[in-house]
Amino acid sequence: DASLKGLSDDNDLEMLLKNHIIDGRYLAADVVAMIPAGQFYSVPTVGGVPIQTYLSGGELRLVNGGGVLLPVLTADMIGTNGVVHVIDQVLMPDIDTPDVVSE
Repeated sequence: DASLKGLSDDNDLEMLLKNHIIDGRYLAADVVAMIPAGQFYSVPTVGGVPIQTYLSGGELRLVNGGGVLLPVLTADMIGTNGVVHVIDQVLMPDIDTPDVVSE
């Protein structure tokens, strides 16, 4: 993936992966319930960079760097050690909540 070319070593990859993991067990409905109407909600990750969440058309979206809203393609895949929500891109950290989002 072109977005991964900037990773210089295994530590970068480890940090990127940790920024996809949330400590706890959250179903999509749990996350949706936390998001204030028309606002972003920041969910802390194990890696320290929060994942920005947003509701768009009643669907849960994650905000990727640059303000692109990524749809959750498959939610609530229950595993033995957590819950997986599938998106179709690698989340690239963007520490600031974007002012403008695009779908």
